[in-house]
Amino acid sequence: MKNFLKRNSEMIGWISGIGIPAALIITGYLAVGSVESSKLDSEYVKIALSILFANPSKKTTARCPAVA
Repeated sequence: MKNFLKRNSEMIGWISGIGIPAALIITGYLAVGSVESSKLDSEYVKIALSILFANPSKKTTARCPAVA
């Protein structure tokens, strides 16, 4: 194992030098996408709550079909 590391230490250095930043970029991209998705979900919840708790205007004539 030590012999392998001695022979390939330069290649291992290049791989880690490229691989670590690439992994950070991919992880950051996925984290930002997740945060944006949760922001969108919370906005939908806010809109739904505002619709549910809004006072109905007198102009609307729609009735709830469950109430007869």
